[in-house]
Amino acid sequence: MQQANKGRHKLIFEPRDWVWLHMRKERFPVQRHSKLLPRGNGPFQVLERINDNAYKLDLPGEYNVSATFNVTNLSPFVAGDDDLRANPSQEGGNYEDIKAVKIRGLVQVPVGPVMRARAKRFKEELNNLVQRVLQ
Repeated sequence: MQQANKGRHKLIFEPRDWVWLHMRKERFPVQRHSKLLPRGNGPFQVLERINDNAYKLDLPGEYNVSATFNVTNLSPFVAGDDDLRANPSQEGGNYEDIKAVKIRGLVQVPVGPVMRARAKRFKEELNNLVQRVLQ
């Protein structure tokens, strides 16, 4: 038993936590009709903790399934990620050596290689700066 449980860790969510939902084909046939569609969806808020393995989520009515899920179908939502569905290795770079220089306290300009996620973030910051200047 010790060897079988060696890599496992206990995952417990509290009400008002945010989680990603793994959409299994058996439970969500309409949303998972193609294998190319994303397997995760969310984030959804935990409404109630039934026990350590079962949680009730705040699901929209379009899913037409019970809102109670096993913990194996949930993963924690980490706020602040750039693109939560993208794998960082797909971006083609190492995120640990990313640096940015702040220009006059207005906008952060990336220093070093620019990847898609960083370019998108930089574009959003520039748009926000333009909106602030025009107001």
